[in-house]
Amino acid sequence: MTARVKDWLALARIKLTVFVSLSAAVGHVIAVNALQPAALVPALGGLLLAAGGSALNQVQEREWDARMERTRTRPLPARRLTARASLIAAAALILAGLGVLGFACPWRAAVLGAAAIGWYNAVYTPLKRRTAFAAVPGALIGALGPAIGWAAAGVPLASPRLLAVGAVFFLWQVPHFWMLHARHAAEYRAAGYPSVAGALGERGLARVIYVWALAAMLAALGLPLFGLLQSSSTYALLAACALVLSVLGLRLLRGAALGAIDLRRGFAGINLFALLTMILLIVDRVMQP
Repeated sequence: MTARVKDWLALARIKLTVFVSLSAAVGHVIAVNALQPAALVPALGGLLLAAGGSALNQVQEREWDARMERTRTRPLPARRLTARASLIAAAALILAGLGVLGFACPWRAAVLGAAAIGWYNAVYTPLKRRTAFAAVPGALIGALGPAIGWAAAGVPLASPRLLAVGAVFFLWQVPHFWMLHARHAAEYRAAGYPSVAGALGERGLARVIYVWALAAMLAALGLPLFGLLQSSSTYALLAACALVLSVLGLRLLRGAALGAIDLRRGFAGINLFALLTMILLIVDRVMQP
């Protein structure tokens, strides 16, 4: 893979975009109670939109990214890509994503896709520079992925099942954002971002992160109440993972300070839990007669 291709993939943040794509596929699967080839359509639309939104976000934040060790080597602050070329790529990806959803799915899917871009790039991104608690309204982005897939199936949006799944990913987003912030708190402060650790204190932030993560896991464990995760084997696996993470997460509460190793493990753990939840939701539908 050439260096230029790697730069374009970094601009799209491909790991994040694949995650969003899978969440859209999950929304379609739970809407129709089956894994169908049609789930690839919202998955592709979600992939393109997430890639475009990520590229636009990096154009918006290139000045602040240049101030942080974690992000200064990204293609834009490192000047390997220009803002103009990146903005054109972002626009092309967003339009392609909206085109896929608009032409191949019911109109609600494209509207939700546009709402996701608007919320992420026009609301959450600038809000991060104004308040340390931007992650809370920003977490709505997590619920929009499954909603796009659900809408693409042509099923009415007013459904307890969709709300239940959306709640899991809404709750997951907050500890995801804040653990990343806590790991690089000094860099964020130096770059001029409001500090959630400064607002809550390290111990307060640890407690809040743990409560949000625990809430996300409990919401996932409550999915059978909405007709999801009906297989005992898939549910047992999810419950075991939730138990392990909740016990390991107690380290965040016992320590005198937020340790880098604990935060790194917690960040990986909560993300793996969200990924496992999506995979098990799909597997559970496949296993049903």
